[in-house]
Amino acid sequence: MTFFRILLIFVVQLVFARSEKNNIEPNELYRLLEASKGWVMNDEIEGYKLFSKKIEDQDLSAVMVTYETSIPLLGIQEVLMDVENYESFLSSSSKMVTKQLKKDDTAVVGYQFIPINFPFMNDRHYCFKLIKNEINVENSKTLVKWFLLDEDQELLDAQLSNNSNPIYLKYGAGLWLVDSIDKSKVKISYRLFMDPGGSIPNFLTEKINENSIINLFKDVIAEAERRTSR
Repeated sequence: MTFFRILLIFVVQLVFARSEKNNIEPNELYRLLEASKGWVMNDEIEGYKLFSKKIEDQDLSAVMVTYETSIPLLGIQEVLMDVENYESFLSSSSKMVTKQLKKDDTAVVGYQFIPINFPFMNDRHYCFKLIKNEINVENSKTLVKWFLLDEDQELLDAQLSNNSNPIYLKYGAGLWLVDSIDKSKVKISYRLFMDPGGSIPNFLTEKINENSIINLFKDVIAEAERRTSR
């Protein structure tokens, strides 16, 4: 590697380095995401509304997508918990590798590997826990929630099939919430805060989060519609 290439890598990492912030515990992140105060609408695409929200003491914003639908809530929840088949219906994540590691009646532990096709940037990977809630719109708005798990090297070594040296993501959480509109329609929202780690600039991170959350939302709704129409 030439001196100038080494210097370029150093400059890129220095410019885009993100200052260390105190990580918020998952339950506190859930509370901040669920709170209605602070969300600002940024765009609307085919009925999908995109919002962002500043999180105190964090460089990055949380993002949210909302959509009105008459699809049965159980059908949406079933799709969200079907980690084993994510790769078959999450078309927007076709390059992502997803593996189901553990499952019981209320939760799934999974692993995801995300290839990053940018120079000087490492791939990402993480383990997450997805938890479903009893569907009762009057008592709880939460359909599904998830959070990133602490790094477990032994578990990760069993998943990796290459030498890409990915960065482990350990700070993030999300909520799928529901609000009743009338007897036949509900408003679904997906709210997400996730730090992609490493030296990706904030503006690029937030744009990636916005694009990925809309695409994922559309894929989930489309799959739920397909399953409930069978």
